[in-house]
Amino acid sequence: MNRLQLWFPVREIAPLAEHAMNSPYHANPFTEPGQHCPPALVLARDDGVYLFSNGYPRQVAPDLVPPRWGVRHVRAASVDFGSVEDGHGDDFADYLDLTSESESDRVPLHRLIRTYARVEAWMTLSVSPRGIVVGFQRSGPETDSARNQKGHL
Repeated sequence: MNRLQLWFPVREIAPLAEHAMNSPYHANPFTEPGQHCPPALVLARDDGVYLFSNGYPRQVAPDLVPPRWGVRHVRAASVDFGSVEDGHGDDFADYLDLTSESESDRVPLHRLIRTYARVEAWMTLSVSPRGIVVGFQRSGPETDSARNQKGHL
């Protein structure tokens, strides 16, 4: 995988972030048992690309039929695989620490999500071997159907 561009509606991921921030325990298979694990959103690619809370007890999704592990999650609204050669064998899971601060304004990610959830904003994730870059935009992703309506093929 060279680059993966993802779009998530902030209003849909805000409840996931709130769950993680308010949970008494947090899971992260990349930490040693007993090691501190911060509240986070888990970015996973396996039969789609989605986010879910790492908080315990898990956030139940009773409306899912059949339930995907019974965990509430939000699928990416738009996925641009960039220069990924094929869509197979690139499954992954990574963690977005909700307490980490942005480099530009030193605001924790969970506060940015709360702020942008008040408007029709989108969270973008640019995933590469160097890491994940988080951004926020007021306008959503341009879909294939929107491009076709503008006369682009």
